[in-house]
Amino acid sequence: MEPASRRRPPGSLSALRRTNTRRVVDALRGARSLSRAEIARLTGLSRSTVSTVVGDLLETGLLREGAADRPSISGTGRRGVTVSINPSAGAALGIDIAHDGVRAIVADLAGTVLCERVRVLDTASLDPDAIVDAAADTAREALDAAGMQDERLVGCAASVPAPVDPGTGELGAESSIPALAGTRVSRMLSARLGMAVHVENDANLCALAERMWGDRAGHDTMIYVKVSRGVGAGLVVGGRIHRGAHGNAGEIGHTSVAPDGPVCRCGNRGCLELMVGSDALTAAASSRGDEVLPSIDDVVRRALDDDPVARRAIRDVGTLLGQALGAAVNVLNPSLVVVGGELTPAWPILETPLREALDRRAVHRSAEAMVMTPGSLGRRTEALGAVGQVLREGGRVAATGLVA
Repeated sequence: MEPASRRRPPGSLSALRRTNTRRVVDALRGARSLSRAEIARLTGLSRSTVSTVVGDLLETGLLREGAADRPSISGTGRRGVTVSINPSAGAALGIDIAHDGVRAIVADLAGTVLCERVRVLDTASLDPDAIVDAAADTAREALDAAGMQDERLVGCAASVPAPVDPGTGELGAESSIPALAGTRVSRMLSARLGMAVHVENDANLCALAERMWGDRAGHDTMIYVKVSRGVGAGLVVGGRIHRGAHGNAGEIGHTSVAPDGPVCRCGNRGCLELMVGSDALTAAASSRGDEVLPSIDDVVRRALDDDPVARRAIRDVGTLLGQALGAAVNVLNPSLVVVGGELTPAWPILETPLREALDRRAVHRSAEAMVMTPGSLGRRTEALGAVGQVLREGGRVAATGLVA
């Protein structure tokens, strides 16, 4: 990724070309195969601009031409020669470093998963080198299993449960893997894999994955809320991740909801994360006399089996999340809110209290027009988001114009 200080101003010719290219590629990702005229209609670009962009991408091999034997999407006449993304032109590597293990996905340029490898481990008990070693080893296993040579990779990105300083790459003190706070995982992974690795906050990548491949794909202004060991939000504004000036946008888990509450690892008191994160939820869902349930998955299973204590704990989480989200909705006015993470299977229990609390806090017009839905991509969301980050913004393809 190019540092902000070296990027060209938004109005420059190169920036305009990148923007036009992204619009063409986004249209092709959504429709798989389009004629040049159809691309022009969908993107609002002139036919001459579309022809130039498509020609450049065909020349690099990143697009391929198809036949002209299908009806047009307007339903009138035959289509012109169609073009589509050439999946075999390269591959993207996405890595997820989480509190319960690491995951690596290799995908082609259409976003189709070619290989996936998962390693379960308690990252909280490991030092930074051991965590990054495990991530690099898992990534290499996925690449080897996919038969993918490094020279065919267009880029690599990794998800971490922490804000990432966009200038230094340093992970913030809010990291839900404490050992990684203050480290530069990008530099460490790059050294082990022998390639540049872009590191991004996990909730940001979840938002990107849902925007690109989720059940409600395509929203340009959205919030993704992730509930896990920590609580965070990924923001998409104008179709792109919004990180804020210092990479801390979306740290909804560190909103104080109990000013006299316990001290959080971030230094504040009574943070939302302390009330709805995994430690709080597993404790609240344990019946009197029981040991504390070991994970959110156990709480969800018990709640879905109609355990009243577990169900009440999840409903309480919904209420607190809704209160915090109401303020975020008032600021961002999103068209979509996705609630993901380990609580997703409990959506039938979580939805009503969350929606009711949000409606009480948010401006009526914003809340009424907004869609709210559970995450749809499961445990691979973060790694898929890392793949999406490569396809949209990183790696060698940036030089050819496929992403910007």
